[in-house]
Amino acid sequence: MRYKIIQVPVDRDLLEALNKVSREQAKSRSALIREACAKYIATAEKEERIRQYVDGYRRVPETQDELDFAESSAGALAELLADDAWNEE
Repeated sequence: MRYKIIQVPVDRDLLEALNKVSREQAKSRSALIREACAKYIATAEKEERIRQYVDGYRRVPETQDELDFAESSAGALAELLADDAWNEE
């Protein structure tokens, strides 16, 4: 993969911490920064999906019938699973 080169100013403390982690993990600073950026973007995308999910339920809330069904289904499932061998310690 070909990379584009960018310059990112960082303060001395962050640079020292980055250098330390780089040595400890035997990874380049560039690799650590790429990983950090990818994780940040993945987290931001996940948070956006969650926000959209919550907004959807705020716009179109569940009906009482749907809530009642979900509660009764969860209770029935809990009863069924309570007897399963994997549930024993």
